[in-house]
Amino acid sequence: MTTSMDGLERHVQAYLGALPKLLQHRTNKGYRSMRFFRYVGKQKAIEETMLPDELCEDIMLRLLCLGGANSVEIRSVSSVFHQWQLNVNKNFAEVLILSQKGCMEDALCIALQNNKEELASTLVDMSSCPGQSERALMQLIQQGGGSGMSLDLIRCLLNHPQNSARADCFSGKALFDAAKGGHTEVVRMLLSAPQNAARGDSNRGQWALVRAALEGHTETVRLLLNAPQNAAHADWRDEQALISSVEEGHTEIVRMLLSAPQNAARADCRDGQALFDAAEKGHTELVRILLHAPHGAVRADCANGGVLVGAAEGGHTEIVRLLLHAPQNAARAECRNGESLVVAAGGGHTEVVRILLSAPHDSDCVNWKYGIALSFAASRGHTEMVHVLLNAPNNSVNANCYDGSALVRASQGGYTEIVRLLLDAPHHAARADCQDGWALVAAALFGHTVVARLLLDAPHGTAHADCYDGLALLHAVDGGNAEMVHILLNAPQNAAHANCKDGMALVRAAQRGYTEIVRLLLEAPHHAPRANCQDGRALLSAAQGGYTEIVRLLISHLYSTTD
Repeated sequence: MTTSMDGLERHVQAYLGALPKLLQHRTNKGYRSMRFFRYVGKQKAIEETMLPDELCEDIMLRLLCLGGANSVEIRSVSSVFHQWQLNVNKNFAEVLILSQKGCMEDALCIALQNNKEELASTLVDMSSCPGQSERALMQLIQQGGGSGMSLDLIRCLLNHPQNSARADCFSGKALFDAAKGGHTEVVRMLLSAPQNAARGDSNRGQWALVRAALEGHTETVRLLLNAPQNAAHADWRDEQALISSVEEGHTEIVRMLLSAPQNAARADCRDGQALFDAAEKGHTELVRILLHAPHGAVRADCANGGVLVGAAEGGHTEIVRLLLHAPQNAARAECRNGESLVVAAGGGHTEVVRILLSAPHDSDCVNWKYGIALSFAASRGHTEMVHVLLNAPNNSVNANCYDGSALVRASQGGYTEIVRLLLDAPHHAARADCQDGWALVAAALFGHTVVARLLLDAPHGTAHADCYDGLALLHAVDGGNAEMVHILLNAPQNAAHANCKDGMALVRAAQRGYTEIVRLLLEAPHHAPRANCQDGRALLSAAQGGYTEIVRLLISHLYSTTD
C-alpha cells in the first residue's frame, strides 16, 4: 500500500469494490476472515496514515449491509479500527456487533447518541433488522427531534413494515417529551401514527398538554386539543393547563383552552385562581379574557376580593380599574375591610389609591383600622400618597389616627415633608405630642434635626422636649448630635432638662469625648447638671479616656460653682 493519501484513498475505493465478493468467497469456502482483517489493520501504511472519517464510515456502512460476516469477524474489525485510533469509528464497530447479535435497538441508540444519523437511517431501512425501536424513538425525541434527518428517522421508526415503534411507548413518554420540547411535527406524527397512536387523553398525554401550556408551545397545544381521536381535555385536573398558561402569560393558549371543542376549561375554576394569578402578575389582557370567558366567566369579586388585593399590591392600575368596573359582580373597594387600599398605599401606588377612593361601590375604606394605610405610606416615605389620603374627596383620613402612628413613623424615617403634611392636615391634624412625644424621641434617636424643629414648633400639641424623662436628649447625646442637643435644651416650651436622670447625659457625653455637647450641657439655660454629678463619674470617665479638654471644662465648672 502506498503511503500517500491519494494513493491510499484509491486503494480503499478499490478495496470496497472487491470487498463483497471477497467476503462471500471466503464464507462459501468456510474460511474465517479474522486473520484477513488483522492483516489489513497491521499494514504499515495504515499505521502511519490516518484514514479520513468519511472513508472509514463508508467501510463500516458497506460491511453492515453485507450481513455475511459473523460476530467474531466483526470484533476483528472493531480491533482494527481501535488500532487506527479513530474513536468515532469504534462506535460503528460496536453498532455492527450489536446488530449481528440481534440488538438492533441498542445499535440504533448508539448511532443516535453519536449523531450518526446516516448510520441510524441505514439500520432502520434494513428490512431484516430484528428487535423493537422504541428506545431509538425516545433517543431521537430527547436529542431534539426537529431536524429534517431526525424527522425522517422518526417517520421511518413509526411506519416500519415489520418492526415499527409504538407511538404510545413507555406509557406515552414519547408524546410528553415531544410536547415539552415543542416539537410540533413529532407530536403530530405520534398522534396520527398508523398503529398504536399516542393518546392525548392518557395520563401522560394530559401532562403533555399541561407542560406545553406552561412552556408556551402554542401549536403543540392546538394539536393536543384538536387531535382527531382521543384529544386532550382542557379541563383535566381542575384546569391545570389553564392555571399554568395564565401564570406565564400565554394569552393565545388561554384562549384555546377556554374555547376547546370539547371539555373546555372553565375560567372560574378553583374559585378564581386563574384570575387571581393573572391580576397579581399584571396580565391585563388575560384578566379581560377571563372576565368575559364563554364558559364559566369568573367573578371580579371572587375569593372575597382577593383578586383586587393582589392587583392593588402589584400596582396594576388598569387591572384594578377593570375589576372595579366589571359589568357584573364588580369588585368592591372596601373588600376585606379595605385591604386593597392598605397594600396599595404601602407600595406607593398612588394612581391605584386614587382609583380605589373614587370607586363606584363602597369607597368608604380610607379610615380602615384607624387609617393604617396612612401609617404604611408615611413609614415608607410616600409623600404624594400621604397627600392623597389626607385630601380624599370623601372620608379623608384622620392624620392623628391610630394615636399618631403615621407621625411617629414619618419622624423615625426623617421624612420632613410628610411630617409637615400631617401636622398641617386640613382635618384632624396630627398632634406633635402624640404617644406622649414618641415622635420627638424617634427623631432624636435617628438624628433628624429638621423634624425635631417641626415637632417642637407644631401648631397642635407641641412636643415636649423633656418627654420620657429626657430620653430624646439621651439619644441625641449618644449619637453625638450637638445640634439636636442644642435644639432640645432651648425648646420654647418644656425644654429638656440637662440634669435629667442625675446628669446621665453629661456622663455619657464625657465617656464618649463629645466636648461640644459637654459644654452645651454645663451651660444649659435650665437645670444644668452638676460637674461632679454621680460622685464625679463624668470627670473620672473623661480622665480615663484622655479627653483633656473635657476634664478642663468640668474642673473649671466645678470651681466656678464652688466659688
